[in-house]
Amino acid sequence: TLVQPTPGGVTVFTLTINNTGNVTLDPTQVVDTLPAGLTYQVSDIMPSSVVGQTVTWNNVGPLAPGASVTINMNATVDPGVTASSCNVPLTNTVVVTGTPPNGDDVIAGDADTVIIGYDEKRGEPRSLGVDEGGDCIDCYRCVEVCPTGIDIRNGLQYECIACSACIDACDDVMGKMGYDKGLIKYTTEHEMKGGKTRLIRPRIVIYATVLLAIMALFAWSVMTRTPLGLDVIRDRNQLYRETSEGLIENVYILKILNMDNVAHTYTLKVSGIEGLRLHLDMPEIRVAGGGVMELPVRLQVEEGDLDMRSTEISFELVADGNSALTVVEEARFLGPK
Repeated sequence: TLVQPTPGGVTVFTLTINNTGNVTLDPTQVVDTLPAGLTYQVSDIMPSSVVGQTVTWNNVGPLAPGASVTINMNATVDPGVTASSCNVPLTNTVVVTGTPPNGDDVIAGDADTVIIGYDEKRGEPRSLGVDEGGDCIDCYRCVEVCPTGIDIRNGLQYECIACSACIDACDDVMGKMGYDKGLIKYTTEHEMKGGKTRLIRPRIVIYATVLLAIMALFAWSVMTRTPLGLDVIRDRNQLYRETSEGLIENVYILKILNMDNVAHTYTLKVSGIEGLRLHLDMPEIRVAGGGVMELPVRLQVEEGDLDMRSTEISFELVADGNSALTVVEEARFLGPK
């Protein structure tokens, strides 16, 4: 990125290509698209082509796993280009495409996976618009419209997002040339090689089984869920306090979520310490359907009934007349020991 362009100045870009995979990449193509206002000058590795702002190295490999290659490239700032006369900063965009030696694409699929493909048998050799050769006229429209800048004619690459922009552009050109559409289309590797695509295959069966299992688990969880939630929040202002009667008291805020469509009245119980006393500030706990209630709760116990400084206790909330609506939440009771 160039922030302060100086007319006539030279900018040095260092391109470092790393193979972070586990297979050797050969060829490894590097396409550098310089921003408007910069012109390619020279690089320590001679490019295969320089067309306008696009500098291409067809193969900087082979790149073994963990290997890297560095390209140092100089570009000059065009006369009249300043920070005020162009969109700064000037950002240089580089796209790297690596292919294993066997020509297979590094993608998560198989030979029957639907992909965007170029019909090489029909398109090659590229005819440049004359009668001889294949249907591809080498107009580069498929490359120009690609949001990731790849050439689909070199095979499917991992940068492809399957947006089908290259399909629409190629079909438009084929229509203007009077050729059949579909030079670039949705297809499979088997179909491109003259075979038939298998719809039912092991990976499809496995994926379908896993999907059905997930859907069944989701349906079971919805059908068996308890439409009642309980959150216990301790009073953080103090760990505990001693009442005038000499009891150890902890204060909590209970957040009750009634996820049913009708109102319910609940009974609250607490356990975990012998002799633990529950004090509420309201005569009954009633929450409207789909409602939430914050309920202050005070727990008191004799100091002699505490065996340790922190004791685990349980709050149990049960809907009156419907024991299936029950929820239990754990908490801690703190004391002086």
